This record gives sequence, C-alpha cells and structure tokens, in this order.
Amino acid sequence: MKDFSINIPAISRMTSALSSPHIATRKLIMDLLVFFLYYDDSRGYRAVIEALIELSKAENEAPTPFAYWFKSWEKTMLGRGKMGSAVAASKEVREAGNDGLSEYTISNILALNGILEAPGDVRVRRYYLEQMEAAGLLRILALCRKFEVAAIHQQLDTFQEYMQEDMQVWRERARQDAMDALTGEENVYEHLQEKTIDNTSARTHLESTLRLLATIPDDGQALADCYRTINGVVRDALLDRTLSRTGVKPGPSVDRIISQFNDADRILELQAQYDESRARAARLKLDKDDLEAELDQKKMEVFELQCKLDRVEELLFSRATRSRQLDH
Repeated sequence: MKDFSINIPAISRMTSALSSPHIATRKLIMDLLVFFLYYDDSRGYRAVIEALIELSKAENEAPTPFAYWFKSWEKTMLGRGKMGSAVAASKEVREAGNDGLSEYTISNILALNGILEAPGDVRVRRYYLEQMEAAGLLRILALCRKFEVAAIHQQLDTFQEYMQEDMQVWRERARQDAMDALTGEENVYEHLQEKTIDNTSARTHLESTLRLLATIPDDGQALADCYRTINGVVRDALLDRTLSRTGVKPGPSVDRIISQFNDADRILELQAQYDESRARAARLKLDKDDLEAELDQKKMEVFELQCKLDRVEELLFSRATRSRQLDH
C-alpha cells in the first residue's frame, strides 16, 4: 500500500464519469473516490477534492467540490418513486432499482464522511461544510432520511456526529476569540448592549441582572467572593450545563438554571418532532391523494372499457338475431 501511486490526472478523468446517466456507474466511481479519500497518504484526499472541483467546472457549476456532485445526487434521489415504489420513478431509478439507489446513496454518504473525517484542522472541515451547505446539503440529508435502510441511517448518524463535534469546537473557539477581544468593563458593557439591541426580553433580563449585581453590599472580601460565585455559576451554566467535567455537585441555584435549560431544550425537541410529524403527515396525504387520483383514473378506464364491451356484445347479438331471421 505504501508504494501505491496517486495519478491525479487519472483520478480526475475517472471522476468525470459521475456525469454518467447510469446510477451503477456513478456508484462505482464514488466507491473508488471513497478509497482515495481514506488512503493513508493525503495526496489521495487532495486528488479527489481537485477532481470534484474540475468536474463542477466542466459542468458549468460553481468551482467547488460539491456543486455538480450534490446537484446530480439530489436529482437522482428526487427521481425515486412514490413511497419507494416504481410509481413516478425516473428512468435511471427504474433501471437501477431500489437496491441500486440505496447502494449509490450509501457510497455518497461514505464520501461525505471521508471528506469531513480526514482533515485534522477544524477550519478546513468548516470550510468544506460551508460549501456543502451552499450546494444543498440540508436538502440532501432530508432526502436520505426518507430511505428506510439501516446502513444509510448509520452513515447519516456518523456524518451528523462529525458536524456536531466540529460545530461545538467552532463555537467554543469563536466564543473564546470574542472573550479575548473584550477588554475592560466599558467594552464588555458596549458589547452586551449591541448583542441585546434587537432582543427586548434579553435586554430586560440583562438590566435586571446588572441591577441585582449593583445591590450587592460593598463589603470587601465578601463582595469579591459573591462576584466569584456568580462568575462560576454563569460559566458552568454556559460552558458545561451538567458540570460533568468538574466532578463537583452543583448547588441548588445551578441545579435550577440547568433544569431550565433542559426544559427549554426539551420543548425545542418536542416542537421539532411535532413539525416533522406534521410534515410527514402532509407528505403522506399528498401521496394518498395521488394514489386515489390514479385509482379513480383506472376506474374510469375500466368503466370505459366495459361500455365498449357492452356495445360490442349488443352489436354481436343484433347481428346474430338478424342472421337467424334471414335464415328463416
């Protein structure tokens, strides 16, 4: 494996086959790209990224690795039949079948995971993630979730974990950079004012907190201890809601704050589940309406055929009757 040679032009030519109209061909190419992404020499990773960029350029899309790739992938999944059947499925999906489409989807998600997993620098991963989002990542993930295939959902979960880990690291870094940039009480206060200028509720709570801080008696060390305690509560509540990293059991006030955070998270989670259920119900209703319309059309066709058959039978009976009369 160490002697394996990376031929960048060959990888680029191979990647151009992702424009093939055949899903099986594109699936095979994605499998090969996944190999190069995970190859232990970073040249393979760079070669795949460059090849995908060249493919986008050749197809008159934005010069990013994901512009044409995601467009083609999304179009293919949109060609999936209603409720996974062949009804209204595109020609390429009918040719590949559901199994072929599922395998193609898995290969694409493996490539996504390879692109996010390989770079050691979170800034590089964030850079590619932003390009993915601009190319329609969220729509693609939503389409992938519709597949009732365990392997697809496992790979999606892995991808979501990469995204969440990077977002957490990125937020922590951005928060730390913002904190480092704030020096002096006046700068901090101005920053808080700007941050809450469009949020009346947040501004009200901020002013209330500041007024409470102002009422703390100026009692030397007691004042310092009070501020230190408040600083610790806020820091723990923001950066580590469960205080698991400290190993210290939180006091009642922190327990209450954490409980409120958890309740809010639960409400948001339930709201998201409710919205998802409503959207799923709406999609199922549309599918049901389409199937009922199709059934009504078939019934009408059967009725028309029955009418034609009745007319033919009447005509035959009339001719038979006339023939018997002539014979007599």
